[in-house]
Amino acid sequence: MKHKTGNLLLFLSKALLVFAILILFVFGQRFFYEETLYYFCGNNVVLLLYASILYLTSRVYNGFNFGNTGLQEITLSWVLCLIVTNVFQYFVLSLLEESLIPVLVL
Repeated sequence: MKHKTGNLLLFLSKALLVFAILILFVFGQRFFYEETLYYFCGNNVVLLLYASILYLTSRVYNGFNFGNTGLQEITLSWVLCLIVTNVFQYFVLSLLEESLIPVLVL
């Protein structure tokens, strides 16, 4: 029973971390990149793309190995994940806008 509870807590902590990052992305897009707000489901597609790239990069850089690695390694892996994801998303948003958007928020 204790093993199942530990797995549930680990899953919830991972989900909470990803959810917090997605909330920060939505906040940044809404308030700093107003030109990248799209009609209908466009914002949802952009958010889904961001979440997918974030998940893939976190798997590549072992960002979800909470119990197996130290705090420094996890922090470094999440920093790398966020850098790669944000740079990729910056270029996607710039391509959608057909011009470079300000880099300051990135």
